[in-house]
Amino acid sequence: MKFDTHAAEVIREHLLALADGGEFDPYAYATSYSPKQIGKNLDETQQRAMYVATAVDQALKKYRLRNRFLRFNYRQSSMREEEFNSIIRNAIYTALHAEATYNESVASKMYVDTLKSLIPRRWAPAELLESLPCKVKKE
Repeated sequence: MKFDTHAAEVIREHLLALADGGEFDPYAYATSYSPKQIGKNLDETQQRAMYVATAVDQALKKYRLRNRFLRFNYRQSSMREEEFNSIIRNAIYTALHAEATYNESVASKMYVDTLKSLIPRRWAPAELLESLPCKVKKE
């Protein structure tokens, strides 16, 4: 069976691949997307950090673009801290929710796939800000 729309055809192909025993890896892009990362293996947490950071980056860009046309005075043009925190928190929640519901929702799949395609090629892998161990030893 074939579908007329590209989106429906993509979904059909993914469903057939899953039915044939294939697995979906939402982080497959990480091994080959940037010249800076050639030879480097990103762990799952780094991959997710870059995905979430892209969600935050896109939300902040949309906010700035939307408010560029709404500025009437200096007070309205600067982002308040609570507004800034809300945008970041909502972007992170949206990204994690879309990731969690990837296989159940076409909208989530499209959101995740779009965000993954928007991760800037120039970004270096995410690094720890604090001196935490990279690998936790299990005893």
